[in-house]
Amino acid sequence: MKEIAEHVLDIVQNSIFAGAKAIEVLICEDRDQDLLTVEVIDDGCGMSPELAASVLDPFVSTRKKRTGLGLPLLSQTAHQTGGEMTIDSELGVGTTVRAVLKNSHIDRPPLGSIVDSMVLSITDGADLVFTHQARFCGEAKTLAAFDTRAIRPELGDVPITHVDVILWVRGFLEEQYRETTIEGVTDHEVVGRTEENPREG
Repeated sequence: MKEIAEHVLDIVQNSIFAGAKAIEVLICEDRDQDLLTVEVIDDGCGMSPELAASVLDPFVSTRKKRTGLGLPLLSQTAHQTGGEMTIDSELGVGTTVRAVLKNSHIDRPPLGSIVDSMVLSITDGADLVFTHQARFCGEAKTLAAFDTRAIRPELGDVPITHVDVILWVRGFLEEQYRETTIEGVTDHEVVGRTEENPREG
């Protein structure tokens, strides 16, 4: 995983696998502290203290078809930049994964296409309540925001995975990120298809 957006998508898929009905993705830049924080919050089945303490082991996974490399790699990346990663989880309540990275550190990977990750997350979790916010820490102003609850009443019987709806969601998020991008992240990084990680379709 070469981009933060890929880590976000991996964590969201973990949340879906854990039976989450609501998932929130937060991206926050603290310019004063030179930190970039990525947080994924879900109301899935949660983990026991023992499992939560072991999921950073690359040989531990709750998925049957793939190894659990996503969280260990993100933790390693965060620490390489002088940051940290925490996992707070409670059985029957949910899980919060929070990664803090030194924003200007040479080892901080590019943010990548957050819009792609958000669209794919909505497609994978079609029946979920999915929310996303990007903002500056300590400021009320939101740079980008999306909540599936806001558009479902307008869709009627049309599924949120319908191609026209997905195209609208993509355009909506791209427009927001173009207007106010996070410092040090280019418009192309946030909303485009990077050369290192092209996505078809």
